[in-house]
Amino acid sequence: PPPTPGEPHRFDERIADCAVAPSGRLVLVGSAFGRHEKDPKMPKRERLALLGADLDDDAPQWTVVDTTFDLLTQSAAHSVALDDAGRSIVSLSLFKDMKQPGVVGQVRVFGPSGEQEGLPPPLNLPGAIVPPLDVAWIPAGYFVLASARPDPKDPNFSEFFVQAYHLGEGTPLWT
Repeated sequence: PPPTPGEPHRFDERIADCAVAPSGRLVLVGSAFGRHEKDPKMPKRERLALLGADLDDDAPQWTVVDTTFDLLTQSAAHSVALDDAGRSIVSLSLFKDMKQPGVVGQVRVFGPSGEQEGLPPPLNLPGAIVPPLDVAWIPAGYFVLASARPDPKDPNFSEFFVQAYHLGEGTPLWT
C-alpha cells in the first residue's frame, strides 16, 4: 500500500500476474510482506495484494486482503483474470506462518474497486490440488483454473489438473 505521508514505506510487494480490461484498467496481483497488524510483537506476514489502476487516472486503488482463517495466517496471489463485468478472479494460496505444511488453494472474486462484498464466496480447492497456477475467464460465462495434483499412481510425480467453474458455484462444470 502507499506509505502514509511522512512515514517510510514498510512493505515489500511482489507482483505475480496482471490483466488489462478493454476499458484500459490494469489489475496487478501478488502479495505485500510486512507488519500488517498494529501490534509490534506480531511477525511480518505475507498478504494478498491487489492493485487496480485506470491508465488515465493518477490514483491507483490498493487492496491488501486479510484472508486469514483457522491457523492460515498468510496469503499470496498467483494469477488474475478479468470477467466481462470487470471483476477480478484471483487464484491464491493461504498458508501458515513460515510456510509450514497446510497450504490451501483458493479462488476469490473482487469487484472493480477491490471490494468483496456482494460477490461470490471464496472457492476452496481440495487438499490434494497444488494451489492454482493460472486462471482464465472464458467469454461463455465461466472461468478455468489450471494447476497440478499428485499422480494417484505415484506420489513422486504430478499430473496436470484443469477445471471449469461458474462464479459462486463450488461444483466444477468439467474436469
